[in-house]
Amino acid sequence: MRKHFSFLAALCFVGLISGAASAQSQTTVNCADFTRNPDGSWSPVKPVQLGGITMGPGVRFTPGVLFGGVDLASALNQHCPY
Repeated sequence: MRKHFSFLAALCFVGLISGAASAQSQTTVNCADFTRNPDGSWSPVKPVQLGGITMGPGVRFTPGVLFGGVDLASALNQHCPY
């Protein structure tokens, strides 16, 4: 089963954004669009758009590293099985 989660909701859940986020548009992230790498980082398996930026395979998100003020790898770790 392909698991979807609201990117905005996930960020709120892990406490990475403030109340100003309610003014932002909601982005849905499909867990199937990412793969967990052996080193614990995550990479898109196809081009994905996050926050108006398109990223493709080869980009790595590691836990503890912020992308646009968000720890995307940690959010993926919490919401996506691997």
